Amino acid sequence: MNNHSSKFFTEHIEEKVVSLSCEKITDFPEYLSALLKIRKAAAAANEKLHLIEHSVAQNIINACSRVEENIRTNGLSHYPVLRFIGKPAHRAIDEEIAKHLESADPNTAKAISINQYTVDVTGTAEAAAVHMCLANLAKALKVVSAEINKKGAEFSDVVKCGRLGLKDALPVRMGDEFRMYAAAIDNIIQELEEEKAYWTFNLLGLSDQGLGVGVHPEFKETVAQFLEKEVGYPVRTLAGHEEMLFQQRYLIAHAKVKAASTLLWKAARSLTLLASGPRAGIRELVLPAVAPGSSIMPGKINPTVSELMMNICDKVYANDSGMSIGIHSGWLGTGSPSSLPLKTFINSCQLLSDASYVFKEKVLSGITVNKERCRSQAARSLAFETLVSSLVGEAKADEILQIALKEDLTLEAASALVELTDRQKVSLKMAFDLDLISTPDGVSQLMRNAYSSQV
Repeated sequence: MNNHSSKFFTEHIEEKVVSLSCEKITDFPEYLSALLKIRKAAAAANEKLHLIEHSVAQNIINACSRVEENIRTNGLSHYPVLRFIGKPAHRAIDEEIAKHLESADPNTAKAISINQYTVDVTGTAEAAAVHMCLANLAKALKVVSAEINKKGAEFSDVVKCGRLGLKDALPVRMGDEFRMYAAAIDNIIQELEEEKAYWTFNLLGLSDQGLGVGVHPEFKETVAQFLEKEVGYPVRTLAGHEEMLFQQRYLIAHAKVKAASTLLWKAARSLTLLASGPRAGIRELVLPAVAPGSSIMPGKINPTVSELMMNICDKVYANDSGMSIGIHSGWLGTGSPSSLPLKTFINSCQLLSDASYVFKEKVLSGITVNKERCRSQAARSLAFETLVSSLVGEAKADEILQIALKEDLTLEAASALVELTDRQKVSLKMAFDLDLISTPDGVSQLMRNAYSSQV
């Protein structure tokens, strides 16, 4: 390499490094917040162990608090980093803390990281960040579940055609379908809450290989007490051998996040189908007119927010693949050096949390139902044939079905053209009562009456 090219490379190397970076530590506030909490807890622990003076500890703690405030107000420097976990991120955040120290004493700046090894801080910060993400997602899903339950109560008297896949089935209540989705979301919320319990671990004080080399012997127990105050929940300090492969747990945690995304995707798709129209579609529901109109289709309401939710869920599936690549990249008994596991996990939770609030506000809250359309489709379902067969026998049921198909009638109207006994007519009248047949109690009443008539 000649002198000219060497000079050019040297002058532009920093610019090239920055251009290679595709992420900033400010893009992941959960991890950033966790790092600051760790620095504050460590400062308090080091003071208690008489390793730093009270004024130094308070200076560090106050600086961390000011940096946290800057995170909330978007006033933090946008450090580009090649890997936002590990030493690069720690160095960047320590530089930011040093900027906010009340004095520029270099000894105070050095005291920021006393007793804190990179592997300890990284793992503990990852755990706190994941815990925070799981809590935020569970909170967002509770908002969605509550709104769906609210709609379930509002639509409790709406009878509609049930469906098995895309095939007509017996009538059901619209409210029950909504409550079914809410119950499924509640199950996912419970899984997320249980998963949070794992991500309460603390690695501070273990150092490289979990042996505690180079760390004050009482630091591990002392810092855990202060860390609990910072994060707001009890933490458990892992044994040295437990810390090495904790990242495998990401796969389990993200599987639960992916389950949430799958359910939200299905809800968004179902609402889109049920609101299809404006004339030739299913048209049971009407979505809020967030993006109404079309130059070639008057009356059209574009399901943009539901489609947005589906696109976001697709991103979560893509994150799952990226996470798997990141997890298996570690050497021998060490964890992965990749930032992909945490990055993809945070991204998935952020996307789903934000999308859930938008979905609730822009879609769920404004859904209305087309009662007449729902009832009409329920009455026209040919799935009644199975029920009719159990009440009047297969021969009569087939006769009724053939008339309904040939004349394009409801089974109820077709049954009026077939010779039946008075008892059979009474049974069919109950069977075709949409309000009765669309509830478990109503079906029980019908079947009790049918079986008693056979005795």
